[in-house]
Order: sequence, then structure tokens, then C-alpha cells
Amino acid sequence: KECESVCTVLNKAGVYAEVYHAGLPDKQRVQIQHRWLRNTVNVISATIAFGMGIDKPDVRFVIHYSLPKSIEGYYQETGRAGRDGHPSYCLLLYSYQDSIRLRKMIEADDSQAPASVRSMHLQNIYQMVSYCENISTCRRKILVEHFGEVYDAQMCLKSTTPCDVCQRLRQNPEGVKLFDVSEEALMILTALNRMRNVTLRFFRTWVVRFSIVPLCIARYLAELFRGQLNKKDADQAMRLGHTALPFYGRGVGMSEQDSLRFLRKMVAEGYIEERLYRTKFESTVAYAELSARGRQMAMSGSKPKVYLHVATDKKRKSIASDLLARTAVSEAKALKEKHVVKYGDIFTRCLQALTELLTDVAEEGRLSGPYAIISREGLEQVAALLPRTNSDLVQVDSMTSTKVERYGARIMTALKPFWKEVDDRDEAEMRKQLEKLKEKEPAAPLPPVPSQPAAALGPSTSVAGKFAPRFGRYARGRGAAHAWRGAKATPRLKRKTSSRGNSQGSSGGTRAKRPRPSFKPPTGATRGRGAKVGRATSQLNPMLFPV
Repeated sequence: KECESVCTVLNKAGVYAEVYHAGLPDKQRVQIQHRWLRNTVNVISATIAFGMGIDKPDVRFVIHYSLPKSIEGYYQETGRAGRDGHPSYCLLLYSYQDSIRLRKMIEADDSQAPASVRSMHLQNIYQMVSYCENISTCRRKILVEHFGEVYDAQMCLKSTTPCDVCQRLRQNPEGVKLFDVSEEALMILTALNRMRNVTLRFFRTWVVRFSIVPLCIARYLAELFRGQLNKKDADQAMRLGHTALPFYGRGVGMSEQDSLRFLRKMVAEGYIEERLYRTKFESTVAYAELSARGRQMAMSGSKPKVYLHVATDKKRKSIASDLLARTAVSEAKALKEKHVVKYGDIFTRCLQALTELLTDVAEEGRLSGPYAIISREGLEQVAALLPRTNSDLVQVDSMTSTKVERYGARIMTALKPFWKEVDDRDEAEMRKQLEKLKEKEPAAPLPPVPSQPAAALGPSTSVAGKFAPRFGRYARGRGAAHAWRGAKATPRLKRKTSSRGNSQGSSGGTRAKRPRPSFKPPTGATRGRGAKVGRATSQLNPMLFPV
């Protein structure tokens, strides 16, 4: 269906294209494929299976309209372009919503699959999201090193056909900077943890306090973080007390895109989870909530190590805010934090070996010590990052091209045993993950939106109301005030008619009157004009929070 819609758009735009997918008859698919091979048709809107096993060397463009399910799949699909050695282009049209749709499909297909399989598929999607939202690392380097090989990003940067990231860095080498946003990450985790307790003031004198599910969509969190809300969301944030949270307006200098990348990075690194819920309208919404790791950090107050690349070119002058100006860090320092955690023992032994090596080198050159060659921070960065190319080594603190030429070979020789140890561990981890795929652990299907969080709100009520998308079945009808005060609300009664009344109603007779439920207004309530009405003045946006 998507192939056909794209094909229709192309033809309307004046680009003749044909469609190819499994829903077509076999004979028609063979004819379309032959026309494409003979260059009678130059554009095909097809599923990923098209072209497999066919060696057509002169494919100039491979355009992904939908997000691939994994880095491996994307690498294979883009490999169909430029097999004749001439310049070709691979374009991926990306929207984060595509990853949500992929997750929905995977969770539907793998509802009975082991949890390890679903976890692997989810990790593959997050890898694709990170690849698409990357603005600092060479795309060729990401793809090649994903498969365990080594690639020097300088080759792409200096080539005649660089990737889009290297092309931008070539035009403006200082256009992207790295910032430490660990403090802001902790604020967001703490805010998500505090969003459970909400105080609402519905009337002039009544104040209602209760707990709700601490979930909301990432876009709403990003708007709160930037302090820029539309009028509807701003009113709602004020009513829910979200504007009083410490992280509100903290990222005032960030763009909407960068703030969303920040939150998605926290999702990819396991601090926040995005759970899919089915709404009563049969749509699927992803709500952000704390993971076990994120909740532990929010409760303990320990900062997660989170770094974010932000474009700081002339078109983005607003980025130079006080927040980002004081937290800029080097690339190597940020990567060191990650690698020290992952390979702590290797880091310690490698640091000792490098210190001994550079001590000997310093004695040979009659220098004061190893730190005369490279700073202590730079030495720790080498031990943590284990650079495998001179281009990576020169990025280390206090390292220069001259030092790389003079000492690079001996440093690389000292690092080789540790390269092998890291590769062996990664390979063992991969085998371990493959073994998990053989498990038969059942996985739960996509959870429906709960009608009301029993653990948070206590006993549920049976009153239907306009706030059901947000607060379950609270606060509408004649039993609303009792529901707010914690008592069970008066249920709505169905109209009762006798058989005679029904027959009269069908023939035009008088229908039976609907009985009115008994209702006792709470203390202080009045009737008539100016009465305290048991409902809010505006409906909350159901897309910001789950039921």
C-alpha cells in the first residue's frame, strides 16, 4: 500500500515510476523487473525484497522512504547502488515516528516470541535511530565499524563523495560541538519521578490531590525542557504543576529538534523507556516513563553521563545559551567516560602499560616524564578509547600530528593486545546474545491503555466522563464530587420502561420518565447561579498522558 502511494506521488510529480510488491501477480512482477533491467523503467517503488540476487551495476539512487529495521538490513540494501564504481547516492528519509511504527509491527509479530528476541529487535531499531539522528560521526565509519572493521573517517572527509556529516564538517569544522548535559538529564529523570503526584485546583476553594501514571509523550517533555509551550499545553502544564519543576525552561537555548534528540538519546541509553499503548481510538501512542535504571538514578540523585552534539553554526545563534556555553567538552573526554565503564579492568591495565612505555620514551629523550609527551587526561583517553588509527589518536587531549608521527607507532604496538581482548569480549557477548534467542521465554503482548491505574488512584469508579482519556473514569456526572473526594460515585442508571411503555413508544405513546439518581452535594456546595460545578473548565489533552 505504501509502495503504491509513493508511486502515485512520483507519477503526479512527473517522474514515471512503477510499483513492485508481493501483492502483484507473479507474471506482472516479472515483467516489471525485466523492464527495469532493460532500463525501460528507471524508477521502481518497491519493498526491500526487490533487487535481491540481481546484479544491476548502474543503480544511481537508493532512497529509503521507510526506516530499515536494522543497521545490517540498511547496509545490505544500500549496497545495491554504484556497483559499477561510479558515484551513487543513498538517501534515507527519516522521521522518529517511523521507529514507533516499526515497534508496533514487531511487537505484534513477536507477541509469542521470547523476550530476548524482542529485546534484540528493539535494540536494532534504536541503533537505526541513533544512526539517523547522528550529526557528528562519519556515517561510513558507523556502518563499517558496526561489523567489527576499522575505518578512518579522514578518508571520507577528504574524498570527492563524502557522507552528509563529513560534508557539513568540511564546510564548517566548528559547526558541531559536544556538550555535557548530565545535570539536565538528572533533572528530567527527577521530574518524571515527581510527575506522579499532582495537585489540581478545579474550583475556587476545592483542591484535589491524587496520584496519576507518570507518563507523557517525549515532545511534551521537550517543550517543558525548553520552556516553550503552546497556549493549550501551557495552561495544562500550569494546572498540573509541571512549570514548577526544576527542569522547566532549563534548555531555553536549544532548538526543538535538539531537545528531542536529547530525550531520544536518553531512551537509547536506557534511562527512559517508551512504552506503546493502544488508545480507545485504536491508535498507538508512545509514552515516556522511567526505566529501572533511570528510577534508581532519580531516587539516589546520581548523575547519568549524557553528552549531546549540538549544531552551533551561524544559523543557530540561539544555541549559545548560558547552559550550553559552560558545559562544552571534548569528544575524547566524553567517549572516555563511556569506555571506562564498559571495560574498567582493561582500562586500568592499559593505562599502566602506556605509563610504563611513555616513561621509557621520556628517559630516552631526556624528558621530565611521560606527561611531557602527553597529558594525564590524554593518557587516560588513549587507555579508554584504544584508538586504532592515527586520525583517532590525534583527537586525544594534548596530542598533535607531530607527536603522532614521532610516538604513534610505539603507542599502537602497545595497544594491540588490548584491541584483541576487547574484540574477544565483544564476540563473546554477541555469541551470548545469539544463545538467548534459543530461549523459550514468553513475552507479553502490547499492553492496552489501562482504564485507571489502581495502584496510584486506589479503587476505581464506574462513572464515565469526559476526562476518561486522562484520569480514567473520573469527574463527570452527578457522582463526580464523590469521586473526587475518594468515595464511590453514583452510577448512571439506565432508562427503565415497561413492555407497555415500549409498545406505546413504538406507536407514539408517552415514554416512561428516566429516574434521577440521588445526589447529595458536598459541604459548602450551592445550587443555582454561582454553584460549584464538579468539572474542569477545559478538557485535558489526551495525547499528552495515558489513561
